Amino acid sequence: MSYVKWAIVYAIALIIVLIFYRLSVQMRVHHLKRTSAGSEIFRKKVDLYTARVINGRHIMYLMLINFLMTIVILCLAFLWFYSDNERQILAIKLRSANESIQQLLKTQDANNTVQAVVSYPKEGLSLEQLNWEGLFSEDTSEEKKSLMESVLFEETRPYFGETTVLLTVNQPAQTISVTLQNHDVDSKYLDTLHTNFDAFVAELEQVAQIEQVDSNFVSQESQEENRMLYVRNDENRHFEVIN
Repeated sequence: MSYVKWAIVYAIALIIVLIFYRLSVQMRVHHLKRTSAGSEIFRKKVDLYTARVINGRHIMYLMLINFLMTIVILCLAFLWFYSDNERQILAIKLRSANESIQQLLKTQDANNTVQAVVSYPKEGLSLEQLNWEGLFSEDTSEEKKSLMESVLFEETRPYFGETTVLLTVNQPAQTISVTLQNHDVDSKYLDTLHTNFDAFVAELEQVAQIEQVDSNFVSQESQEENRMLYVRNDENRHFEVIN
C-alpha cells in the first residue's frame, strides 16, 4: 500500500508545482502589460499572445491538474475501502482473540475452583476450644456469629474445599446448628468429603452447645445433592445420622 500513498504525495506535489508555475506565468504577463503602457503595439502583441498561447496553456494545465486530482481522489477512495476492510478483518481477529481469552479465563477459573480435598486429621482441629458459649451472650451480634463462621471456614477449608459455613443460634434453647454447603464439588472427592464430615461431626460432639450438624455437597458434574444430617440423641447425647 505504500506505493499508493507515494503516488498521492507525488500527484499533490505536482499539482502544487503546476499551480505555482501558472501563477508565475500569469504574473509575468501582467507585469509585461504594465511595463508596455507607453507602447500600444507591444501591448496588443502581449494581449494576442495571452489570448492564443497563455490562455490555451492555462486550459491544458487545468485539465492536467483535474486529471491529477482525479487520480488522488481515486487513490484516497481505494485507501479508504482497503483500510475499512483491514479494520473489519482486525475487528474479527480481535473479537476472536477476546473470545479465546475469555474461554481460557473461564477454564482457568474452573480449574482454580476445584480445590484438592485432604483427609481430616486424626487429632482433630481442637474445635471444642472455640468460644461457642460466647454466641449466647446478651451482646452477641451478627458480627460475632460471622466471625465464628469465618474461623470455621478457614479451619475446615483443606478438608471440605470452598465450603460455606452457616451457624444458627437458638438463644432460648441455648443450642447451635452447624451447616456446611459446597455446590461445586469434584465427584472424585465425594467419598473423602463424607469421611471428613463424619470426623468433623465426631469432633463437634464434644461441644455441648451444638445440637445439629448437616451438610449439602453438590457434585460438579451431575449436580446431584449429597445431604447428611446428624442430630443429638436425647438419651446419650451422641450424634445420630438421620439421612
